[in-house]
Amino acid sequence: MKTAHLQNRVTPAEKGRLARAARQAGLGLSAYVLAKARPDRAEEWRTLGRDLAGPGDRRLALAALSTGL
Repeated sequence: MKTAHLQNRVTPAEKGRLARAARQAGLGLSAYVLAKARPDRAEEWRTLGRDLAGPGDRRLALAALSTGL
């Protein structure tokens, strides 16, 4: 179970650039930042992002994402 939080302070412009890059990568902002911080797991984050954005049941992708965070 994840019980810790990580917060980063950025300017609004930086957050906008990160959000755009995340959308282009098919990821949410948190998954994108984690993929950049943990490049060894980047493909896993991309797959989860695609699963969450795609049609169908998202429960398994959400469970995997929460486990990986």
